[in-house]
Amino acid sequence: FETPSYENSSQKFWIDCDGSNLVKPKLIESHLSIPKSDGTLKKLTFCLDFQNIYLLDRSGNPKRMSGLFCKFTEPFQESNSFEERFGFRIFTDAVFQDFYAEDQNLLERWITALEKVSLFNQIELDYKFIEELNSGSFGTVYLAEGIFQPGLYAVKCIEKSSFDSPKDIRNLRNEITVGRVIEHPNVAKLLKVYESRRRVYLVFEYIDCKDLTQKLNRDGVLSEEKAAKVMKELLATLDYIHSQGIAHRDVKLENLMVDDDSKVKLIDFGLAFPNINQGSTSKCGTPGYVAPEILRGQAYNSKVDLFSAGVVLFAMLFGELPFSSNGIKEVLTRNEECKVKFPRNQVSEEAIDLLKKLLRADPSRRPNANDAITHPWIKKFRRQH
Repeated sequence: FETPSYENSSQKFWIDCDGSNLVKPKLIESHLSIPKSDGTLKKLTFCLDFQNIYLLDRSGNPKRMSGLFCKFTEPFQESNSFEERFGFRIFTDAVFQDFYAEDQNLLERWITALEKVSLFNQIELDYKFIEELNSGSFGTVYLAEGIFQPGLYAVKCIEKSSFDSPKDIRNLRNEITVGRVIEHPNVAKLLKVYESRRRVYLVFEYIDCKDLTQKLNRDGVLSEEKAAKVMKELLATLDYIHSQGIAHRDVKLENLMVDDDSKVKLIDFGLAFPNINQGSTSKCGTPGYVAPEILRGQAYNSKVDLFSAGVVLFAMLFGELPFSSNGIKEVLTRNEECKVKFPRNQVSEEAIDLLKKLLRADPSRRPNANDAITHPWIKKFRRQH
């Protein structure tokens, strides 16, 4: 067997820590063995959260830790005439640590947990790319088939050469961070992240339905009942992510996948902000959907997503966007001015009332997601089911 050193440079794999470093919940905790300098294995207790792997002391408190956001994981299997070993290596170009599990089942449990935290390489060994689904400035999304885990997946491929600024890298880090911690049935689940020398790959669950733009183009405006059902799911999703301190910041028709039963999946967290409770002034979003406070350079919070949800509702009911115009500059001007004209006699007064509340230019007078979901218009159609 190879007997690797777990610190092979002046950099360290492990750093000392105290119990306060542990982020809950734990993804896994068990005994693993690591190599000693004499080639023997030492059994210790380790646990994993969404950021780090920890070496625990005999009382179960973190003693040492290693951050995993930029580290790779690679499983391995070793055998000779006497025994078989199952393990995995966590590594960067500078440092690594090998871990051995007592059996293949425990190894698989650790790899499943590490998929939520670590990077992997050689995506072509795990997935077969079938066709391109869509592309844009964010990268290209492919339909892929799992080789060892059967099924279809959506793989977002980002060329590293497309990063024009540190902000692009920060946005990608935010998308990965947010995708790993969100657990909600209405959010497309980030399953695994791969990195090669030229690209980063984000593997998502595949959602076999159309986005809301495609649905409106095919079917026309939605009935109030269907629109209310979509809004209820969207608002419940926003309420959840906001409770986690996350703002999406790009809620729009194209980022809402809707099936024929009006079930919703919110996708593309490429502009998500994971610490929205601290506020932000960064300008981002899609013209025509952006909350006015963002365009005015003011500090903002998670209510920016409620404004965008109001734009989505307007489009579902009237078949057009409230600030549409000729050219992006004019759209942004109308978007910032936020003077909305509502077509008369097309929808109920209750629907108009919710629209007016969501599209308020003043965020202090705009409802949060929990308030909006209790609006009489939403509740009216919920009672009918």
